[in-house]
Formats: sequence, C-alpha cells, structure tokens
Amino acid sequence: MIQPGNTKLGHVPNFSLPAETTCPGRTELCVKHCYARKGHFRQFNVRLAHANNYDLSLKSYFAKNMIDEIAQLGISVLRMHVGGDFYSAPYIRKWIKIAKACPSTTFFAYTHSWTVPRLVRALVEFGELPNVQLWWSCDADTHETNGPPPDCSDEIRVAYLQVADDEHIPKYADLVFRVNRETVRTRINNVRICPAETGKLPKAHCAECKLCWANC
Repeated sequence: MIQPGNTKLGHVPNFSLPAETTCPGRTELCVKHCYARKGHFRQFNVRLAHANNYDLSLKSYFAKNMIDEIAQLGISVLRMHVGGDFYSAPYIRKWIKIAKACPSTTFFAYTHSWTVPRLVRALVEFGELPNVQLWWSCDADTHETNGPPPDCSDEIRVAYLQVADDEHIPKYADLVFRVNRETVRTRINNVRICPAETGKLPKAHCAECKLCWANC
C-alpha cells in the first residue's frame, strides 16, 4: 500500500488513493491543477495501485494492515494522499486508529474535505493527534464558496493554492503552493511559499525541508 518517495517528497514514503473520485471537497480549481491526474499518475500500474488502495481502505482490517506495514518498513514520516483525500468519517477514524498505534511515526496530509460538514469533526480529531500534521487546503473556489476554513484547532494550518501571480493570498493562509513556479519568490504577502515551489535552483524537496510536519 505504501509507496517510496518521489521527486518532490524525496525519500518520504506515501499512501495514495484515486484522485478526484475520493475527494468529496474537491473544487474546479484543484481538479484542474491536480498533479495526481497528470504525468506518471496516469500510468496503468499507478492507477491500479491507487484503486487497490481504495478497495483495501474500505475493509475492516485496513487499519491493522497499515499499522503492520508501517512497522515492517520502519517508517518515521508518512505523506498521506499524494492522490486522493479523506472521503468518509469511517475512513478518517481508521487513520486515527493507525496514528494512535504508531506514535513514533509522523503523518501529514492536506485536505479539501473540511468543506464537507459531516467530515469536520473527525478531521479535527485526527489533526489534533500529537504525531499528525493536517493542513486545510484552500483556493479561490473554497474562499468564494466557504470563506475561511474552520478555526477550530490550533494544530491545523492552512495551505493555499495560488493560480495567478497577482492573486491575493488570504490572511488565514500559512503556506502557499503555486501553479506558476517560474518566477523566483519566497513569500507572498508575507506568507511563505512552499520551498519546492519558490523557483530557486536546485529545488528543495520535502525530506530536506520538513516544514509541513516539523511541528509534530
């Protein structure tokens, strides 16, 4: 179920689901710019692996299998949902069980599912675990439709997707991801840009940066 890192993650392993179909909080913008719908993610073997992960995530033994796999691989940091998202409350509760059973492993993820009211309570419970760093994912669509994300936990930060270079970044954002990464910038409106997307060379990767999970 768990895959090795990639160009952006470095050696950080990850777990993914099928993009878009498991994303109940998706917006038009995030679907349009979703990297998990492009490139090698379109390869048959990758799509099959993510589909298999989804099927397994529905099983009652998913949490046990994931706990065992994390232990066997000796994983210290796990990036959740390079593709996909938290699609249901029962699924989130399985991750709560996993994180509690693996206190020496740090889990981090970004989620648009905060826009789905029935999922917020479980997401906050997950995000407040000491070894979890959860980020609310926002963009211009969520800002227009939902306004600021719920300010219900000091442990959950906000990542904002900037589509246009002149797009205003809301004050509630803690980190910016950019669609256009050609210009060299480290901050926008005093909000830090993901170090992998500043336009500087050589590019940083998650294993070196650790910004997204270092507070755990």
